[in-house]
Amino acid sequence: MKITVLVDNNTYIDRYYLAEPAVAYFIEDGEMRLLFDTGYSDVFLRNAHTLDLKNMTYLVFSHGHNDHTGGLKYLTSALNCQNTNLIAHPDCFAPKYDDNGNYIGAPFTEAEISDIFHFMPAREPLWLSPKLLFLGEITQ
Repeated sequence: MKITVLVDNNTYIDRYYLAEPAVAYFIEDGEMRLLFDTGYSDVFLRNAHTLDLKNMTYLVFSHGHNDHTGGLKYLTSALNCQNTNLIAHPDCFAPKYDDNGNYIGAPFTEAEISDIFHFMPAREPLWLSPKLLFLGEITQ
């Protein structure tokens, strides 16, 4: 298994990656190629210039806040995602607001996502490969 950090709030000076206060990882395990979260912006795409995201088999979201889903609008502009499985909690694309009423949710609704990806909502654990498990809903 290989994990490449595409977005983090830190970066290595000699790699010339961009950083932002968000997260995105690219995980390869055999034939499975998974993008985990997309950060706020297009930074993950700019840092992924050496990776072939066209062969991505899964896009997985940890949750629906914009620092994990905001890059979706850039991904869908750059790639055809019709054959990509998108796995997320069923409420990932429900509207979300902060205490001041500012929108902090995903840039697409569930209906829009279902037109762009093969959306596979998962509340229960789901094995993506023999080594990789989507945990589903995590209660506090």
